[in-house]
Amino acid sequence: MNQEEYKLLYHDILNGYSFYTDDTSSFYIKHFGLQDLNVINTKKLAIEHKARKMGLLDEETQIKNLIEKDNWSIAKEEEIKKISQFIKDLNYTKSKLILIRDIDQINSQIKENNKILNDILTEKQELLGTTLETYTNKKLNEYYVYCSLYKDTDLKQKLLTEQEFEQLEYKELYELYTKYSIGLVQLNDKNIKKIALSNFFLNSFYLCEDDPYIFFGKPIVNLTFVQTELFSCAKFFKNIISNSTTKPPENVLSDPEALIDWYEGSRNANKTVANTKKEDVLGSSVVGASDKDLKRMGIENKDGISLVKEAEKKGGSLSFQDLIKLHNA
Repeated sequence: MNQEEYKLLYHDILNGYSFYTDDTSSFYIKHFGLQDLNVINTKKLAIEHKARKMGLLDEETQIKNLIEKDNWSIAKEEEIKKISQFIKDLNYTKSKLILIRDIDQINSQIKENNKILNDILTEKQELLGTTLETYTNKKLNEYYVYCSLYKDTDLKQKLLTEQEFEQLEYKELYELYTKYSIGLVQLNDKNIKKIALSNFFLNSFYLCEDDPYIFFGKPIVNLTFVQTELFSCAKFFKNIISNSTTKPPENVLSDPEALIDWYEGSRNANKTVANTKKEDVLGSSVVGASDKDLKRMGIENKDGISLVKEAEKKGGSLSFQDLIKLHNA
């Protein structure tokens, strides 16, 4: 997406709806909020009740049946738990790192293990087939579509009556769901975070004193979930930038995940320097740091000094006094 597309998406978020149009149809897609939860939850309970009457088993029971028939195993279940925990541990480790190269290495491991986990979960889901949970989610997603589609910008006239929606053929329903998905495809977490870091959004956000009512002009209970998410992201990123002791590099200011990684690394670097006495040796905590890593610690490498080479001259590590002499002289 380019800047203009982000602006259009931001406009949709402010309006509380997205718009879809093609050669055969046009409609508005409502963004849900707290006010819609009661209707959705009531429908969910009704769907679950129907699923149980149909004899559908819940996922836990179905897994037990698969294990008894040797189509699945306890070992596979343990592997899912193990990889899930390992990914959590990697994320925790990443939050404590300083050097960019180490953070990049952890990110690579996280990506690799997420793929392994997703492959196992896909295999598991194929064996499970239709469970009470998958049936409920499918029917609830269809109900989302019915509740979301309107003919007008005031979101008063439903695109279809409930009876018309229930009478749709499978092909018609599939086509409508596809259009609905296309209409909302850009409304994802990544793009919301991108908008939260965009100048066209921040210019207004910094004037509202962190008050969503001033920004949106209505109480929080009347906001859509997307509006709430955007405001929360903006506050989070504002806090990161405000509490940073060094200026974030330009290349991370437009990349939410990179900004978070930069902030965590910067904060850890500052702790390392703050907690290190002059006579202590920083050694491996600093040796090998790049220029970007040095900037996180407030140490500018203006003269192209190689810490690795300087450390080698000192026997493999640099003291705090060495760093001051090299970079602040």
